[in-house]
Amino acid sequence: MAPIAIRPARADEAPLVLEMLRATSVEQGNEHELCVDLNAVREDGFGAAPRFHVLMAECDARPAGLALP
Repeated sequence: MAPIAIRPARADEAPLVLEMLRATSVEQGNEHELCVDLNAVREDGFGAAPRFHVLMAECDARPAGLALP
């Protein structure tokens, strides 16, 4: 198994973050409860005053998961 790398997500990955959040919401059966859009992810996660931070997990240099600590 390839090692997992953990790093802060980059602002250009906001669409990927949103896609992964949606996938998680669907997996948990809450697909209609995710009240966030791309603009909110960009502003609240990567703007001048972030409201949350995202850690990206990678395996073989491909996204494998995320965490919002």
